[in-house]
Amino acid sequence: MRHIHESIIGRKGSRAGMPPEIEAHDIVITRDGEVYMVLTDPDEIIQVRIDSNKINGGILCRTDRPKRSWVSLARYNKLLEFTSNKPGRIFDIDEVYRGVWAGYDRKFQNVLDACDVDNLWDLISDKRKYDLVWKRY
Repeated sequence: MRHIHESIIGRKGSRAGMPPEIEAHDIVITRDGEVYMVLTDPDEIIQVRIDSNKINGGILCRTDRPKRSWVSLARYNKLLEFTSNKPGRIFDIDEVYRGVWAGYDRKFQNVLDACDVDNLWDLISDKRKYDLVWKRY
């Protein structure tokens, strides 16, 4: 038997609409196609060599050895749009993937390994580990 919400949409659920609250270890894809992991735990943020006292609410993090990149979650509004005075929307979040278990895959030695670009793409391509929970249309 279908639920009313499923009947109206014509399929089970919808990924459009209001974005979800971002959670620790979500993996996001920005408008320019870059992939990041969400880190909110100060101990994990310190492993990325960032002073967690300067971060309000967490970061988006990615490593592409030897480089590491991060963006403060405080720069995003509820629509997951990057707030900046500069033109362009490349940092807007267009997709959110959520792990089907708590935490990131423990096969990684540390947070820097988990945030490695290749590892992030592998995680979201494995449907046993991450599911797409929202996509901007």
